[in-house]
Amino acid sequence: MSDGLSWKSVIIGVLIAGAVAGVNLLVVQVYLKREAAEARAAVTRAAADKPAPPTGGPTSPSASHRSVRPRSPASSLRAIQADPALEHTPAPPPDEDDEADECALELTPERIEAILNGANRRADYLLAAAILSGEADARVKYLTEAASANSADPMIQASIVGYWLMLGSTDDRVLGWIEAFKQHDSDNMLGYCYAAYYQMKTGNTEAAVHELDAAAARGVFADYVVERWDLLSRFAQDAGWPETAAMAQGLGVVELPYGGIVRELARNLTAEAKRYADAGDVAAGLELCAQLRQVGRTLVNSGSGVLINELVGMSVETTALDTERTLAQAVNDVARVAEVDRRKAELLERRTYIAALAGAMAPALDRMQPADLLQFYARIRQDGEAAAIQSLPEAQALLRSPQPPGRGAGPPEPQ
Repeated sequence: MSDGLSWKSVIIGVLIAGAVAGVNLLVVQVYLKREAAEARAAVTRAAADKPAPPTGGPTSPSASHRSVRPRSPASSLRAIQADPALEHTPAPPPDEDDEADECALELTPERIEAILNGANRRADYLLAAAILSGEADARVKYLTEAASANSADPMIQASIVGYWLMLGSTDDRVLGWIEAFKQHDSDNMLGYCYAAYYQMKTGNTEAAVHELDAAAARGVFADYVVERWDLLSRFAQDAGWPETAAMAQGLGVVELPYGGIVRELARNLTAEAKRYADAGDVAAGLELCAQLRQVGRTLVNSGSGVLINELVGMSVETTALDTERTLAQAVNDVARVAEVDRRKAELLERRTYIAALAGAMAPALDRMQPADLLQFYARIRQDGEAAAIQSLPEAQALLRSPQPPGRGAGPPEPQ
């Protein structure tokens, strides 16, 4: 199986399947239609039997623990490459007979187990196996084992929480993992968003609003998407895939469970803001909208370089702005209505610009050779997705006109 055939097969597979929300702009196109997210939500709501989260519980943070969330994707990759604790013996490559056509990219349960054993069943590889296994039972098994192997790893904690929240679980053990995640990565807004969502799902609205306030006070958002993309790619390479195919596969299956969760949180808490106003406390309703707007802006400015985060942040902020406008109109606050309309127009322009960038990807992917694709992936990891797309010849025409507004700190918080 040639390297070119490998990456083209994966890209075609991502296009056909719609993929799970990830860092590729092909997935941004899926997000813009919201088909994939809504389909996943429908499936998880329909699940009658929910598996139990891992038992045993997370450990308390320690001074010696080093968070896996880096200051930049590049520093993350350097840390992974330089850490002797991450060295392992790759599993033997598959037989040449296994590298035929569509069967070449298949990760069978036996192959996954061989890779895990070659890696001494390391916690991060167990997390990769959970994502790549494709079966609910195997996923629960590998997540549980990963939790046992390294319960203090924030990336594993976030993955456990995201998975069970996505399934709709309100098990007390999920809250335990959320609290551990918040302790190990206390500056990260994500843990507080998960906590707000959990409290909302369990009917504790007051606690949900409190957690949202804590989330809004954090200026950092990290979902470990680049780290997980790199991890999944290395796992696929250990399975014997060519580098380009492994990178494409990792990019195609990396998950962002927080996206649907924070959008649902925004919808529910803006409804709560309206209830505050209906009860006569318009100021409290507007304050709740302001907190949601701040959460959205932190997502937009997360620095992860992943455009899907920006789109989710704009969705959250727009939801809050719609409610804020309704409440401001009710008290005849003309200036506030005008400010909301201005910000919504900025967000719409930015969303249109991102959609145009996504459109530039199709012809670019069609012409790329494996070496070009690897260079493109490296640019995403180093400089972010928007910069990588803008560097393509197909996107140069977009750069002739000024970039629409929408990013940045946004308008000041309403008083």
